[in-house]
Amino acid sequence: MMRPGLLLSILVLLASVAGIYLRQVYRGNTKPSPVASTLAVEQDEQELDEWTPPVPPSSPPPAADSAEAVLLNEAFHLSSLRRLPFQSELAFKKVDEAEIARVWERQLQSQYSSDSLERFGLVLQMLGMVSIDIDLQAAYQKAPPLWEGVVYDGARGQVLYTDACQPSESKASKQQLAQQLMLMLLDQRFAWREGQLLTEVNFDQALAQKAFVQADAAWHMLRYTETDADKSMLWAKAQAMGSHLPSAFAEIELMPFREGVHFCQEITRKNVSLDSMYQQMPTSTAQLLHPERFLTNPPYRPRALKWAQLDLKGAEPTWDNVIGEALTRAWLRQHAANEEADLLAAAIDGDRVILYQVPDDGPQVLWKTVWRNAERANAFVDFIVNRVGAIFGVEESATAQTNGTTQYFPGVLDLEITLRDDEVILLRSTTTEWRKALQDLASRSAFQKRP
Repeated sequence: MMRPGLLLSILVLLASVAGIYLRQVYRGNTKPSPVASTLAVEQDEQELDEWTPPVPPSSPPPAADSAEAVLLNEAFHLSSLRRLPFQSELAFKKVDEAEIARVWERQLQSQYSSDSLERFGLVLQMLGMVSIDIDLQAAYQKAPPLWEGVVYDGARGQVLYTDACQPSESKASKQQLAQQLMLMLLDQRFAWREGQLLTEVNFDQALAQKAFVQADAAWHMLRYTETDADKSMLWAKAQAMGSHLPSAFAEIELMPFREGVHFCQEITRKNVSLDSMYQQMPTSTAQLLHPERFLTNPPYRPRALKWAQLDLKGAEPTWDNVIGEALTRAWLRQHAANEEADLLAAAIDGDRVILYQVPDDGPQVLWKTVWRNAERANAFVDFIVNRVGAIFGVEESATAQTNGTTQYFPGVLDLEITLRDDEVILLRSTTTEWRKALQDLASRSAFQKRP
């Protein structure tokens, strides 16, 4: 028979082991699950308004100075509002305003390299979308920046701030900080940065995706600071920046804080998770401008154009891209009331523009568009022909009809407008040979069919 003392010792040992085990189970059960801590479900706007974020800690972490404690506190509240935790430790760095300006300049260069802006600007000038004497690169360099006092430097994963960042003293500073913290949060969670969106591949798609992310951040910034979009600091700064840019680009800079915020609101009302959007980003500004198109199953997509052989007269194209609805709409708004321009632009169903630059002959441009139907295509032709002098700077009296479908305006840079059912082709050429080569390229290149 086992002695009582030995039995007691065994029971005490078993109880100790059980206690240690139960403490571990308790800690494991009370610690947030990795899945639960990273799962973010975006509810509709009413549900978000009813949700109260948890109270932040009464004191900042010991390692943080007073300025960083404020930034951490703001980050905590924004993360709670967005229902999306930061994934890694937040990095803040105090700098001077010159460093903020340098980061802003790098962001612009990552979006629009000087070379691409020059070629894109030339295309838009030849199509009458911007002034013939505009230098887009210089315009962006002279324009006041959107970010001052604080900026998220995605390349280094840091929020840089200056002494001017005083969210407790200035509502504008609070809005600016909230926007940058939101961009940092979204980049941490979804690995998104402007530099990843190549405007040279598909300008329209890159523009839509940039606008969506900026809008996601802006919408939650507006809700956090209880500010109307058109009264926010970002709206004022986008307008100030746009005042130094062609009107078409000024419209683009305002788009995230206007149509982009509306897009986020609309898809959330339809119980679409904003988090899920980063797995299926908008593919065109047509989706961003018309949320109902994105919400169709499958989502509406503009028709893509597949060029035929691009080597023309021994030259390769120097710019091959998509202009899209937003930029087309901004262009048309320069020549008509917004309602008329918006209605017409909403009917564009796809486009592609190509530029050739030949030392001896100069620049040559072909822009091929497809419209919802032949009636809308005809309306677009009527619109630009009736304003051909204001848009393209050519004499209306020089027009000549060709087979009833082509209108030709001779000059130093010829203009040819051709209507073929639901397609419209614009050519700008300097020689008869180039005009024929572009005509042939247009005729051999077709838009994809609708399923």
